[in-house]
Amino acid sequence: MIAFIKKYSYGLMFENDEPSLTRFIIALSFLLFAAVSLYLCVFHVQWDNYTTFAGITGGGSIGGKIADK
Repeated sequence: MIAFIKKYSYGLMFENDEPSLTRFIIALSFLLFAAVSLYLCVFHVQWDNYTTFAGITGGGSIGGKIADK
């Protein structure tokens, strides 16, 4: 299981066996989106600018992954 996670995360961050800044930014953006969304949900926090945040981080990570190809 650990080997699978290691291989998967290596594939997320590296391209042609070299580190990719674009892939790192995309992964970081998605992790930020997931962490903040989970925090807001667990603690029942109302944030007026969440739609903007979700559009930039969540949509940006998906769009960035498409543009990275």
